[in-house]
Amino acid sequence: MFLLLTCRLFPCLWLTTSSPLPVPALSRPAAPPSLFFLPMLRGTVPPQFFDDQLLAFCVLAVAWLCEVTVAVSNRHWVSRHYLPRLLFTYFLAFHMYFFSYPLGYAWLSLATCVAFMAHAVIALWNRWELPLLVTRQWQQYLRARRQ
Repeated sequence: MFLLLTCRLFPCLWLTTSSPLPVPALSRPAAPPSLFFLPMLRGTVPPQFFDDQLLAFCVLAVAWLCEVTVAVSNRHWVSRHYLPRLLFTYFLAFHMYFFSYPLGYAWLSLATCVAFMAHAVIALWNRWELPLLVTRQWQQYLRARRQ
């Protein structure tokens, strides 16, 4: 069931990102499977890797949010190319710290990782996605005004 849902959800999100539809129209078909995906994470948390179940759930939830963000809100080729790599690098740094220092500050390192990820998403959104969105809306406004 879990594998079937993930195989059905993420290719659907990936295919819809290349369309010229606005973001709410893109996220509408992906919302119902996503709402079922998050509660399923609670049952699939591997306890052998994380001693704290809540921390494991938060790590999986952040990974899910990053994947949905990359799939739904990235239209520009620079964001599509660099944002997944940046998020992977930040997750790799969190896991390297977590497994190198098992008695360290896991929650603080996760919060730092999430802050860096939010910075990467916001920076790429402001630099590449927002100008693309504004120019498309401006072009649509000018076309509608000419008619």
